[in-house]
Amino acid sequence: MIARKASVVFALILGGAVFSWWFGEDPYAPMGTNLLLALWLILFIALEVITFLVLGRPRKLVGVAGCLGVAIILPLGFVGGSKASTRAFNECVAVGETVRDRLAEYRSTHGFFPGELSELPGKLPCQRPLRGTLLEYAPRGRDSYGLHFGDWLVTHEATEKDPFMARK
Repeated sequence: MIARKASVVFALILGGAVFSWWFGEDPYAPMGTNLLLALWLILFIALEVITFLVLGRPRKLVGVAGCLGVAIILPLGFVGGSKASTRAFNECVAVGETVRDRLAEYRSTHGFFPGELSELPGKLPCQRPLRGTLLEYAPRGRDSYGLHFGDWLVTHEATEKDPFMARK
């Protein structure tokens, strides 16, 4: 029974860490990030307090342990996800043009552009651990496409004819 309850606590902590990492990987929502993170922090604190109450711990310890656990786990996950997103963005800036080159090679081999970036051979750059590539690809028929990536400040857009251009 104790092992089962410990598993619930571990799953709750792990779930909070994964969620906050996933949330941190979103490069487009910095203005609402603090508010949403605070709301999730409150939710996870409440869940941890309930979990510790189920375990039969004294209420004072419940509040302290729940607040400390969540106050440590959620921000660490968020910062980790945010750093992963920043790394992916910087990689896109540095090597994003190689994807355009690979798309041109694909077209010369097959006669058309792929339906999805995953059809290109090799590993795609700009990868985030939980959300995948930061690159967004939109085929426009057999002979055209749009490719972009960005964050809340700037978006980089390219087509089959034009290299990446930054737009604010």
